[in-house]
Amino acid sequence: MIYNDYPLFSNVKRIINSDDYNFSELYDNKKIKYICKDNIDPGLSKEIYGKVFSNGDIYVIEFHYDQNISDISLWLESIFGPLLTYKNRGLKEYETIKPVDNPKWFFESNLSQPVHTDEGHEEKQPNIVALYCQNPSYEGGDSILVDSDAVYNFIFEKYGKKSDILFHDECLSHFSNNKFFQKRIFLKISNNIGISFSPLLNKFKCTEDVYAMLMDISDFIHQKENQYRLRLSKNQCIVFSNYLYLHSRTKFPKDSPRTLFRFWF
Repeated sequence: MIYNDYPLFSNVKRIINSDDYNFSELYDNKKIKYICKDNIDPGLSKEIYGKVFSNGDIYVIEFHYDQNISDISLWLESIFGPLLTYKNRGLKEYETIKPVDNPKWFFESNLSQPVHTDEGHEEKQPNIVALYCQNPSYEGGDSILVDSDAVYNFIFEKYGKKSDILFHDECLSHFSNNKFFQKRIFLKISNNIGISFSPLLNKFKCTEDVYAMLMDISDFIHQKENQYRLRLSKNQCIVFSNYLYLHSRTKFPKDSPRTLFRFWF
C-alpha cells in the first residue's frame, strides 16, 4: 500500500506535545561517558570513532569556555574525520539549532521533536552526530536518546522472523516528485543492530505487515520508559552513533536562548 500525509508522525504528535512527555525526568545514564576534551589522549583519539560508531559508546565532551565554534569544529574533525556538510545551510561545517520566527523545520522551532535518526527519512544518513551546546535552555530542551538494540528486540519479540524483512532494501519504497529510492530499517553494525528511521517518512510504499512494524517502532521510541534523557550544560558536546541511537529533544520556551551546533560525520 501507499502511505501519505506523514502517518507515522500523526500517530505520535499528540504524545510529544503532551505535558507528561515534556516533563523533565533526567537520569544517571551509565552508558554516557563524561570526559574533558584535554583528557582525550592520542591513544583514545585513534579508537574513539569505532567506540562510538560500532560499540555504541556515548561521550559528553567538556570544552573550554573560551573556545569558538571554528576551533571546536576543527578539533572534532581531527578526531572523527571529515565533516558532512551537504544539508547544512550555506554548506557550513555545522548547522545551528535554535528557534527562529516562522520555522520551516523542527530544529528551527522550540517544539518537541519526534524521535529519529538524522536523515532517517532519506536513503542514506550520517554515521555519527555531535551536538555542541553553546547556550542551554533555562527550562526544557532535554536531550533524548533511544537504543536501537532495544527497538530491534521489541520488534523481534512481537513479530519473530517476520521482522527480517526490515533488514532488506525492498522493505520500503519512497517516492516524491522525481525522487525514488528503497531503504532498509535495520542493519548489522559490528555486534549491534543499527537503525535508520524517522516518523517524518512520507510518500512511501510497503506491505501492511511492514507498516504495522513501522507504527510499532514509532510508538516504542516515544515511550518515556524506553528513553535516556539528559540536559546538556554550556560548552558540553554529546557525540553518539546515528545508527545505534535515535535522538530528539523536549520542547522549551520560545524566548529561550537555547543554541546548539550540530556536526555530522
